[in-house]
Amino acid sequence: MSLQVLVSGAGIAGLTLAISLAKSGNSVILFDKSDEFHEIGAGIQQASNAMQIHAALGIDKQIESLSFEPESIDFYDLLTAKKLFSSDLLGAHKGRYGHKYLHIHRSDLHRTLLNEAKKYNVNIHLKSKVNSYVNTKTGVSTVINGKTFRGDVLIGADGIRSSVRKHLNGVEVPNYTGYSAWRGLVQTSKLPPNLIPRATNNWLGENKHIVCYYVKNGDYVNFVAVTKHDKWLEQDWKLEGSLSQMRDCFKDSDNRVQILLDNCHKCYLWGIFDIPPLDNWTDGHVTLIGDAAHPMMPFLAQGASVAIEDAWILTHYLNKYNKNIELGLKKYQEACLPKANLIQTYSKENANLYHMQPSFKKWVRDRKLSIATKFPSLLNHKFDKIFGSNVVSNYPIDFI
Repeated sequence: MSLQVLVSGAGIAGLTLAISLAKSGNSVILFDKSDEFHEIGAGIQQASNAMQIHAALGIDKQIESLSFEPESIDFYDLLTAKKLFSSDLLGAHKGRYGHKYLHIHRSDLHRTLLNEAKKYNVNIHLKSKVNSYVNTKTGVSTVINGKTFRGDVLIGADGIRSSVRKHLNGVEVPNYTGYSAWRGLVQTSKLPPNLIPRATNNWLGENKHIVCYYVKNGDYVNFVAVTKHDKWLEQDWKLEGSLSQMRDCFKDSDNRVQILLDNCHKCYLWGIFDIPPLDNWTDGHVTLIGDAAHPMMPFLAQGASVAIEDAWILTHYLNKYNKNIELGLKKYQEACLPKANLIQTYSKENANLYHMQPSFKKWVRDRKLSIATKFPSLLNHKFDKIFGSNVVSNYPIDFI
């Protein structure tokens, strides 16, 4: 039986869900509050748990052509430039988990997904926000711009400020975490040759850190420079940032970082928000995926990948229980919620790890990173929980 699925939010999660549902024979209406899709965002890291799904959807080669594969993941002391940790990625990640570890710009990934959704006749409505819904005996309905839409199920994929989640769980205000992030792109040709290693680079400092890596086939370096700010007073969660303020925050850093930031001509400032882990994502014929269900601090680079996993597993259960939607949503939540909450916890732990002030604890951290470089198997147990699950095999989808 084909389902009529309503999806709120046309981001990474919503588009991946729409594609997998449409390819398996369902009708999808996708709503997004934006007037149009813009070339915005920052770099996204796509590990094996995301790439296996891109491969199953048939878009992995397109994504690879727009991406950059790092040679390693490296950590440095922000002030001294001392290397604290290094682990191979090029070939090693695929060898252990079956797929490459890639860096891609969000706009490139979003455009690829959007084009694929259009190929499968996903019905996309812009300037359309789902503010509320009504569960019925057989489905769900919502009124948007004065028009009523009915479906078998409604999925909230509308991000951390999800209006679907607010209706489902009551009014929730995302918490400002105390961290904010400057994000920007620098053209590689404007930098000294080989200034930035061909890696996932992390510089750790006191109440600040910076991550940078190549995107767009190596033509640009993407950076995220995170600092602690006690208050976030802006109404928007992102705004154009001050280049001079950003550079001043990192003026005593590794020379490579200073040169990178000096060559940035436009940056954006994000406030980093989260909500406490939820114990329920579902109400009747309505559920949540991605940041609407489990917004994550960006310190494990898994937000997009976990959202993509959500979309695949939800499609599996909607197809399997298409005559009992409420049971299907329950099974989906049982499958996805524990891992999402675990990664939320890991991300918060990394926030503390990355920003330690000079102390004995920092010395212990650096010592542990040094040992982990020599004995990488010590980290495998943790990362196997994140990258090692094969959701494509465990939750099969039959495409028509």
